[in-house]
Amino acid sequence: MAVSDVTPIGVGIKAVRGAAKIARASKTWVPKAYAVQRKMHKLGLASNLQDVHHVFELNGIARNVKHWKNNPLFLKVLDREKHQRLHHRVRDMPQFGVARRLWHGTTDWMKAGAVGIAGDVADSLENLNDRFQAARKPMPLNQRR
Repeated sequence: MAVSDVTPIGVGIKAVRGAAKIARASKTWVPKAYAVQRKMHKLGLASNLQDVHHVFELNGIARNVKHWKNNPLFLKVLDREKHQRLHHRVRDMPQFGVARRLWHGTTDWMKAGAVGIAGDVADSLENLNDRFQAARKPMPLNQRR
């Protein structure tokens, strides 16, 4: 359980550092989508052959509007083919299923956070089970009065 407790911390620090680098360059934590994508390409965080994927759907929000969904913490750099397969089929390859969309479409810190939460839940359930097992054990005959 110790690994799942520590994993989200390192990945989270890396994510915040990357987001802070972009925020300093763009001078805002609530940027426009186009501005963030340009900064990511300019800083070398994404190549020209890669797309910047929004983890949360924009749902009609224009790319030239400042919004919290454009924060670098919620953006992921993907190869163009993977990004397209998140949303639709590409040539003869089908769209990703739910599991692959979750894996490729979420950031590393979100996955690490899920592992940390799952580890904590499993640990809590194990502790709860130990308490129930201890309550069920009958008292030995020589200790009864």
